[in-house]
Amino acid sequence: MRGAGGTGERGGTAITSDLSGLNRLWNRAETQEPAWQSIAMRLPESARRPVVFTIDTGDGGQPQKRATLTLDRATATTIRWETFSDNNAGRMLRSWSRFVHTGEAFGVVGQTLAGAGSLGGVVLVWTGIALALRRLWAWLRRLVYALSGTQLSPPSRESAPASRT
Repeated sequence: MRGAGGTGERGGTAITSDLSGLNRLWNRAETQEPAWQSIAMRLPESARRPVVFTIDTGDGGQPQKRATLTLDRATATTIRWETFSDNNAGRMLRSWSRFVHTGEAFGVVGQTLAGAGSLGGVVLVWTGIALALRRLWAWLRRLVYALSGTQLSPPSRESAPASRT
């Protein structure tokens, strides 16, 4: 198992995580964006590789309020600071696609519409299964009657009351 202070197996050799100096890097990431709401750190396998922080100033459903900070592990200097607007159009679209798909981009109204669409999908699946089972039962009924040699009679209907004219 790899992780903070853990060891893991890769190619037969144990991997250990070096956690020295991470507090200094974390403090540097906090000062990069004072209005941060959440910070996530991606710890590399090697102590020589840079550490990447994702800093979010929104509520989590707003990709335009998310930035990436890459720090040199030894000196805590900024290697790269990428905001949403620094991304190309394709990456911006991919960032938005998840939040539009789930309705989060449009708030409660968007999530309600996404939920209604999901409910519609469930209803379609249920009606499809119900129709298939109904057809299967009818087919089995016809098969049983055909094998037994009896004729199927149409379902009896009660006669409608005579009309008074």
